[in-house]
Amino acid sequence: MKKIIFVSIICSLTLIFSNTINFKLRTMYIKADVDVRIKLNAFNKLLEEKLNSYDWKFPINDFEHIETIVNINIEKSVSDDKYSGMITISSGLTTKRTMSVPFNKDIYNEQEMTFSMDLDSDPDLDSRNPSAIETILRFYIYLSLGEIFDKLSYTDQKNFKLEGEYYYLQLYEFENLISSAQERKNWRKRLEIINDLKQNKYIRQRKLNAFIYNATLFMNIGKSKRAKYFVEPIYKILKEDEKVDQETFFKNNYNALSEIFAFEPDTTYVNFLIKVDPAHKSNYLDKFNRKNKVRNNRAPRNNKLPNNDTNILEGSDR
Repeated sequence: MKKIIFVSIICSLTLIFSNTINFKLRTMYIKADVDVRIKLNAFNKLLEEKLNSYDWKFPINDFEHIETIVNINIEKSVSDDKYSGMITISSGLTTKRTMSVPFNKDIYNEQEMTFSMDLDSDPDLDSRNPSAIETILRFYIYLSLGEIFDKLSYTDQKNFKLEGEYYYLQLYEFENLISSAQERKNWRKRLEIINDLKQNKYIRQRKLNAFIYNATLFMNIGKSKRAKYFVEPIYKILKEDEKVDQETFFKNNYNALSEIFAFEPDTTYVNFLIKVDPAHKSNYLDKFNRKNKVRNNRAPRNNKLPNNDTNILEGSDR
């Protein structure tokens, strides 16, 4: 009997933390002739298979699934095996469990780029050719995995380790592949990302991502009291750090922030969100008012929140 129970526990953990990554690759080239299209489809299929079988060296395994969608849009052929176009990568954590607050996906996009694709050879994910599409994809996948594993960091200690660090260190190695002025020009955007990471420009935003993910995780498993503890550290970083890319940050996280900050009855926090992100004011007000109504319904009559200026929401009718 004990053996059966033990096996059941192991099977349950395997289902919860299956730690897999799945790539879906789509390459579009509308102007391609029939022969090129056939070669491109074969190259795309093989590259997708190699992306899914590659050892991405996960630093921790307590996650369920990572889904990464890669779109390559070829606009035209520049020369033999060289093309111009754009790539878009959407990547993030997913789960089969029902979630009250969905995990957001990070999106990476680069337009008007030049890259090479050797359609007569098998894709090489370890390529050191800076112009190869495999090299460029490897760069952005490492970047996306860095952000994903930062979110999975254990935030229960004050100076917690950011688990995405391994992937950011891999990004630094791409600088060694650049040997000409033209390559440096083609890699300008990617080199700027590397330089910002080296200067720890986004270190506080990386911690911010970890706090938001962990708070969202606690909400999804019904531990709202644990989620509430993240309000203060998130608020502190947003208030003090001007280096946070606020436009992109709020666009990606406003829904989670509205849920997290609604746990705090002190309107200082939700008013701050409304001030710095007025585009999503209605969302912040709606979530806070709903949560506040639940709090008041549960509280004894003499413990209900007072109606004074400290508890008035900005943007509400006074």
